[in-house]
Amino acid sequence: MSLLRTCVFLLPSSLALACAGNPSPVVEAPQCEPEPTIVVSDPTPSKPIVAIPPDTEFVKLRLFVVGAADSLDETLPEPIQRTDACARAGCDLLLSPVLLGRNHAEMEIEIGSKSDGVLFSMEARPRILDDTVELRLDAHFLVEDTHNRPQHLQFSGALTPGQITHVGTFYATDHRGHVMGPQVYAVVERATGS
Repeated sequence: MSLLRTCVFLLPSSLALACAGNPSPVVEAPQCEPEPTIVVSDPTPSKPIVAIPPDTEFVKLRLFVVGAADSLDETLPEPIQRTDACARAGCDLLLSPVLLGRNHAEMEIEIGSKSDGVLFSMEARPRILDDTVELRLDAHFLVEDTHNRPQHLQFSGALTPGQITHVGTFYATDHRGHVMGPQVYAVVERATGS
């Protein structure tokens, strides 16, 4: 056999040996994803919680907005039922909001909306003085007979805790002159303190 023919004859064998020497790349099985980890966020609040000191004094304020009626509303407290305004013809409880506020802090409330025709808003500032609560009060009440103009009430004075006090009458001034509205009674309680 000639040398050339021997090389051609051995060529397929050498290629086969070369392939056997270099094994084909092994495809690895896909890695399993790790189990999902549930991360719980740090429960520590971003802002520190401020505790209200136990000696801070609070004032609970309740108003009784009382309108004229043909009969006497039995749900009204006894001192209000005995007043001249109610004893003569009768009266009805229109509104009785309750607020809790800190001594010297502004207390605000708004009930209803201008669109539904029933609106009551109030700002009050209580100040505890020994056995009394000095109260400044500014309130507005939308009454139907004043042509969508709210009647207002301002009061500044001292109230005895636990005692119902007449603090004024809602009124407005319109084309008919001075228009009187519902009566307002208030009772305050010291929620904490001595």
